Amino acid sequence: YQRRVHGVAYEKTFVFIRQLALYLRKALKDPSPETFNVIQNWQYVNSFRVLAMTVCQYSKPDELYPLIYPLCQIGCGVLEMFPSPKCFPLHLHIIGILNRISKSSGVFIPLSGYLLRILSSPELFRSYPKKIDVNPDHADLLCTLRVKSDQFKQQNYQQAIISDSLYYLVEHLSLSAHSIGFPELAFCCVNNLRNIRRKYTSTDWQSQVRDVILEIEKNIEYIQIRRKKVDFGPKDTDKVIMWENDLKSAGPPLVKYYEKKKKKKKKKKKHCV
Repeated sequence: YQRRVHGVAYEKTFVFIRQLALYLRKALKDPSPETFNVIQNWQYVNSFRVLAMTVCQYSKPDELYPLIYPLCQIGCGVLEMFPSPKCFPLHLHIIGILNRISKSSGVFIPLSGYLLRILSSPELFRSYPKKIDVNPDHADLLCTLRVKSDQFKQQNYQQAIISDSLYYLVEHLSLSAHSIGFPELAFCCVNNLRNIRRKYTSTDWQSQVRDVILEIEKNIEYIQIRRKKVDFGPKDTDKVIMWENDLKSAGPPLVKYYEKKKKKKKKKKKHCV
C-alpha cells in the first residue's frame, strides 16, 4: 500500500515539476516581458518552494529522490535566465531552496559560483551616495523578488544583498564541512572572496567577507589536521564515509559558525516583522 501511495505521489509531483519546466523552456525559447513575468513572480517561486519541500520530506531512493535532479535543473535555469543585479533577491530565494534540498537529500548542488557572481557584481564595487537614512540591518529581502535600478544603488539594499549572499554561502559550504575533500572544495571560493574583499569600498562589507574567509580557513585547517592521520585511501569508500560521519557528529567549526549566523538571522527576521 505504501509503495502505491509513493507511486501516486511521484506521478503528481512529476506533473507539477514538468509544468514549471515547460514555463521555463518557453521563456528561454521565446524571451519577452510576458514569458519572463511568468517565471519572475511569487506564484512560480512559491510553487517551486512547495515542490522542493515535498521532495525534501520524501527524499529516500524509493520515494521522490529521482525528482531532485529536475528540480535542481529548474532552479539553476532560473538563476541563469535573470543575471541582472535587479534580480538578485530572486536568486537568493532560489538558492535558499536549493540549499534546503541539498541538506535534506545529501545531494551536492554546486551553488557557490552563483553566490560569488552576486558578491562580485561590479555594482557593489561602486560608491553611491546614501539615498535613504535607514539602518542597513532593517533591509529585508524576504518579500522582494526584483528591485528598480535606483533601489539597487541604496546602501541598505546592497548591505542586505551582501549579508544574505554570505549567509547562504556559509550554509552551502557547511553542508560539506565534514567532507574529506573540503579543503579542495573551498580553495577557489576562498581565493575569490579575497579578491572580492579587496574591491569593496565599505569597511563593514570587507569585515563581513573577512570573517567568512577566516571561518572557512579554520574549517580547512580542521580537516587537514585530521586528514593527515588517516590510514586509508580514496578507494576505501566505506572508511571514508565512516570518517566523515564521525566528523559530522563532532560538529566541524564551519557548522557551528553557520548555526550562530542562523540564530542571528532568525532574530533579525522577527525584528523586521
